[in-house]
Amino acid sequence: MPTSEAVDQVTRWYAARSLPARAHVHPDRPEAGAFAEAGWSVYDPTLLLLASVAKVIRKLGPQQVAEPRHDSVLREAWLATDERAARYGESARAVMESGEVTFATVRDERGAVLARGRGAFHGDWVGVSALWTHPAHRGTGLSSAVLRSLVSWGAEQGATTAYLQVVESNDHARRIYEARGFEVHHRYAYLVDDATQA
Repeated sequence: MPTSEAVDQVTRWYAARSLPARAHVHPDRPEAGAFAEAGWSVYDPTLLLLASVAKVIRKLGPQQVAEPRHDSVLREAWLATDERAARYGESARAVMESGEVTFATVRDERGAVLARGRGAFHGDWVGVSALWTHPAHRGTGLSSAVLRSLVSWGAEQGATTAYLQVVESNDHARRIYEARGFEVHHRYAYLVDDATQA
């Protein structure tokens, strides 16, 4: 269908569910212009980074400060560290547990989550998301341990390429990932229809 009609259909779909209308587009595609003409605005421009699995594992090296535990389902302690996922409850759980996934967690002796991340395998790709380290433990190597564990899990499934996304304004995270072998592949933007915002 014509792009302008598609924008209208997206708006109606969200309206039928009483939600603010959202989309994500590549800035250089014609769809971006159609959303802009309809009054949608950009938030959180995001970068997609890629790396070969072998390169990431080589860059991270064998020495790790912890061995993350892997689960195929979201544990409550893991979910409690993810404010956005916790806000959406069972809906977030259903999305995050779908597909061939793993949840890597580093805990202290009392079971509190110190670091965690999610891996998703499909084709020969492993996607890494939801990386987080407790503020008191940042800079200790726990996030590297989780990243290495997730990428290694992907390699065991047959993945040869790893990807992750980082908000463009997060220079600190981008530098960390680039030091571990990731390179920017492309940029995309999330859009919101301001007229549907509460």
